[in-house]
Amino acid sequence: MYAGLAYILWLVLAPSRQTPPDTVPAVVREAPSDPDADRLNRQLLDAHNQARADAKLPPLTIDAKLTTAARRHADDMAEQEKMTHEGSDGSTPDERVKRAGYHYVRTGENIAAGQSGVDQVLEAWMESPGHKANILGPFTQMGAARVIDESGEPYWCVEFGEPILRLNPAEAAAKAVENLNAARKEAGADPLEVDAKLAGVARKMAVAAAEADTLPPEKADQSEKPKLPDLVQLLKQAGVPFSKLNQSMASGNPTADDVVESLLRNEKQKEMLLGPFKTVGIGYANGSDDTPFWCVLVVEP
Repeated sequence: MYAGLAYILWLVLAPSRQTPPDTVPAVVREAPSDPDADRLNRQLLDAHNQARADAKLPPLTIDAKLTTAARRHADDMAEQEKMTHEGSDGSTPDERVKRAGYHYVRTGENIAAGQSGVDQVLEAWMESPGHKANILGPFTQMGAARVIDESGEPYWCVEFGEPILRLNPAEAAAKAVENLNAARKEAGADPLEVDAKLAGVARKMAVAAAEADTLPPEKADQSEKPKLPDLVQLLKQAGVPFSKLNQSMASGNPTADDVVESLLRNEKQKEMLLGPFKTVGIGYANGSDDTPFWCVLVVEP
């Protein structure tokens, strides 16, 4: 039916400020009945890693959650007898990956139908610029599956991903301060000194932002979301004096490098963060879906 076809790639990047998609009811099916599923997954991994090695890129590893997402979608395509990135329930690749419990910085999907084996399907993907970009893309993990429909037609699906890693809050904050001071040095500004009390307030703000942004769907109405603490009140309670204050909040930035670069791309924030402040406190926290939240406070006593 789709002999030798490889369909459009799907690539999703997590935005710097993430808004979770509407919840799509999960349609959970049994794993495909292919008795060689695990062996085939390993062969697909090896083939992908050979292509990456030829391009001098680091290898991918198999992730169980991505494999689950790939198997479910390959099974779904076989049941529909249709090669498509859209699930029978209207789901998109990123929704299916999240549904499998995989929290990502970026994700991508390659699908195909009709190829008889691993070599044939990889060759088809590598001849397509979009699919090749996924295979050689900035991912660290993959999961793959092939499901054969009742007529004998094989359907292939590979899910790629780079997971969000939960950082140590203290180490993340220290690295962000280091990066911020490097930018200040380059701009000719004096380095900021870390204030432990200010850092404690920043951490509370980051935790509160993470909790407020990751409520369950039935409580996601803005009117029901808890308000962030009063920053000035927190500073007073912590005994942090200030004559001038700037607060920068960010979410979705997975590392200290990313968050500092993102904030400094905003001209207003750049002016403040490189401005005449003396002390700094940075907080980091994760939401229930691993989304990172940051709070950067700079103060002039």
